[in-house]
Amino acid sequence: MKRGLLLIDRGSREREASEELEVICNAIKAKGDYVFTEYCFLEVEPPYIEDGIAKCLKQNIDHLTIVPYFLYPGKKVKNAVTDVMKFQKDTKVKFVVTKPMSMHKTLINLVENRISTTLQKNHVTIPKKDVDVLIIGHGSKDPNAQMSLDYVVDGLKKIIEM
Repeated sequence: MKRGLLLIDRGSREREASEELEVICNAIKAKGDYVFTEYCFLEVEPPYIEDGIAKCLKQNIDHLTIVPYFLYPGKKVKNAVTDVMKFQKDTKVKFVVTKPMSMHKTLINLVENRISTTLQKNHVTIPKKDVDVLIIGHGSKDPNAQMSLDYVVDGLKKIIEM
């Protein structure tokens, strides 16, 4: 079975966003069993989703795993994933769409790691419980979007209080 992977990110005019996604795609390809990895953007800059899907479908793959690279699947993301599935009817490639990063324990660990690394790098020696942390999300009109941020904040509180 030949598998491909497509990451869908929000999009940014900053060159670093594309570079980061390229690094992530290469790491996934090296670690996983994918013959092809690619990324595309929901908005702002090309390649857009249609471009990403078209490029993937030109590859010799049987399955395409589509990963919404988002903390929470807001309205735009949900609509985009629905639109992506419309391409399924015109191909024999099986599409599988994963959940977004959302409420996963590794997110809490990742944020905690960023805090620890930053404290260490800047030679800050105060206890973590005395460090103020501001977590900023992109925002969404979806009323449930706050749940993912709350999950990370609540998880951090538990780790720091230990």
